[in-house]
Amino acid sequence: MPTGQLILMAIFGIVVIAWGAWRDMKNHRNEKAARQAEGNTRG
Repeated sequence: MPTGQLILMAIFGIVVIAWGAWRDMKNHRNEKAARQAEGNTRG
């Protein structure tokens, strides 16, 4: 496998992981706000 292809795959993987983590953070914030509105705090 050429080095260029490996680099592209690595960049793609990093982008996918970063995007997933960002979405997870956003969802977590929304869930936290929804839980506070309901008045039931977990943990």
